[in-house]
Amino acid sequence: MKVIEFVREDTYIDRFSCFAEQVRSFARENIIPPHLMKRLLSLSSKFLCNFWMIEDSAGNLLGHIGASISNSIKNTGYVGFFELDIKHTDYQLTGKTLLSLAKTWLRDHKATSIYGPLNYNTWFSYRFRVDDSPENCIWEPNQPREYVKLFTDNGFKTAERYYSICTDKMNSFIKNNDNKLNQCIKSGFTFSIVSPKEFNDLLFPFYTIAIKCFKKAFLYELFLTPILPTHLKRRKVLY
Repeated sequence: MKVIEFVREDTYIDRFSCFAEQVRSFARENIIPPHLMKRLLSLSSKFLCNFWMIEDSAGNLLGHIGASISNSIKNTGYVGFFELDIKHTDYQLTGKTLLSLAKTWLRDHKATSIYGPLNYNTWFSYRFRVDDSPENCIWEPNQPREYVKLFTDNGFKTAERYYSICTDKMNSFIKNNDNKLNQCIKSGFTFSIVSPKEFNDLLFPFYTIAIKCFKKAFLYELFLTPILPTHLKRRKVLY
């Protein structure tokens, strides 16, 4: 096996970005598409991070991984961008080698706590799906179960759990929120429909409300997005 460390060159970024689409036979709709993966890799200059790919003797790519240091949580590192060709006979060795590379790099950069899978921070893709329900939501993780075993076999243990409810109708959602809506109305709150024309003007208060909620989330940290409407950039909005 040959380890290839990250370089900011088109050839490397293209191989890295297209790999999951090429090898995934499970939950293909849940992978990060190549054009978005390229954008994620373009953010690498905003983080203390590194990436690795492994190929076999014939030059076939077997897997890739990334590691990054948290921008705001002291001595905390993240392992992410993890994909493997699990059809390859040596996929377990490949996975172990990739995880070892990432963990060693993170420890060398003073990380005493390491979480994964997590791409940069929790604003991006993170966590494993561990249930066996046939339902699938494209915005939720849904990786091969072999990935979970590789992480647990190589020293990782559960740090946090949560679940999402999947429904094909809005009736249950409306029913569950009726009481909360009525409580808000009795407390003097009013509700109105926001038109597309009004949406941009209300983006900042929407953002402010969202941040107040997200601050309670596991491993929350602020992140400056490179793509914002001009009027929000002037306010130095953090995403």
